[in-house]
Amino acid sequence: MGNASITSKYGKNTKSGKQTYLQLAHKYNCSVKTIQRRLDKIKIVATEKTGRVVVVLMDTTYWERGFGVMLFKDAYTKENLLKYYVKTETNALYIEGIKELKRRGFTISAIVCDGRKGLIASFKGYSCSNVPVSSSSNNSKIFDP
Repeated sequence: MGNASITSKYGKNTKSGKQTYLQLAHKYNCSVKTIQRRLDKIKIVATEKTGRVVVVLMDTTYWERGFGVMLFKDAYTKENLLKYYVKTETNALYIEGIKELKRRGFTISAIVCDGRKGLIASFKGYSCSNVPVSSSSNNSKIFDP
């Protein structure tokens, strides 16, 4: 078949992207159990994020009531720097996330966050009080504490 895209009998492109155990078993002519065993042997090592100067994008997304992910992301590289699984988002947890990033060696040059009530004001008096904070709901306005 060469470099042509491989389309399985399920109609999915199986050259790249996600594949089921069954698709892999058909592709490699072995059982689903063999595929599972081989994948279970693979060790994934999480790499530590290196400290650097970043503009932090932070927000929380919910998938159901009481389950969400609070994410701190580098605005330039789009790299996820830190995440918390949360039941509810709080200003205190956002501040804790910024503290954790600083502890890991990141220098925060600016913060972009949602318009959550009191969030921007909660950064005043904190150790990053000289960092500009912008609300994503009003990106044209930068709040310099």
